[in-house]
Amino acid sequence: MRRAFAAALCAVLAALTAPAVMAVSPAPLGEMVFFARDSAELGDNQKDKLRRLVPVIRQFSQILVPAIHQFSRTTIQTCQTVRVAGHLDKAEASRGKAGTVDRLRAQAVRDVLREAGLTELDIYVFTYGGDRPLAQNAPDDEPQNRRADIVWSCPLSWVQ
Repeated sequence: MRRAFAAALCAVLAALTAPAVMAVSPAPLGEMVFFARDSAELGDNQKDKLRRLVPVIRQFSQILVPAIHQFSRTTIQTCQTVRVAGHLDKAEASRGKAGTVDRLRAQAVRDVLREAGLTELDIYVFTYGGDRPLAQNAPDDEPQNRRADIVWSCPLSWVQ
């Protein structure tokens, strides 16, 4: 909480001295879960990991972030979105799984987050197929690339 307050205070001070439009986006917060080959089924450990994330995401979503309009007013916004991206390894992508297994992985994560009580936030599901491998120079069936990324962030921004 102190870190969020310090970031907001820095944003206010910077806005007071800024001559033009500026934006600051803090590093997004996130987590990953992994899947078996050609599967979108989450194991019990992965489901538990997602359930433990819900209070963390919820707490972050309640932080009020200033959107500062230079020389006029400050408005407050909250962080209300979570993005879940499904990924494939090279072998899955080469077998034409893109758009199906990766989407099912992201949807499985979304469903567990919703079942665990994260119903008040928007959860966006999208896919990358095999285009963004975590392990780049790995064998085609690299387990680290069979994953879903869960990201939540809220940009601090101010405009003239």
